[in-house]
Amino acid sequence: MLLWTVRGAPHLHRRADLPSVAAAVAPFSDADAGKRVHDAAKPLKAAGITPLEALDTSAATMRSVVTQPTVKGEVSSRLTALLDPPHLRAFRTSTPPPAPSGPTRAATSSAGTCACSGPPRASTSPPTSTPL
Repeated sequence: MLLWTVRGAPHLHRRADLPSVAAAVAPFSDADAGKRVHDAAKPLKAAGITPLEALDTSAATMRSVVTQPTVKGEVSSRLTALLDPPHLRAFRTSTPPPAPSGPTRAATSSAGTCACSGPPRASTSPPTSTPL
């Protein structure tokens, strides 16, 4: 299975190893989670939301959105519609501001989604999230 696990990049993992992988890549503290969400940590902190809480919220929301294979852009659009403003990130060219990719990628293991399904080395274009 291809999962967004280490350094916000997709890596191949055996399905049988997924529980161990999810435990190994889970943030171990708020400081660690803050580094994983990159610059999204600042607006979250200003709103009184810890990085771990933000990742939990992103994961729960992603779980509710990815109930079947869903292209990344659609996942992002649905997350943007459901997440509160502190979880979003303003860009000059985007209205409304989208869910930032750092927290979204960091939450995929907790959300129980993978980047794509299929045999090893299979990929999809555009990138597709699939529930595990």
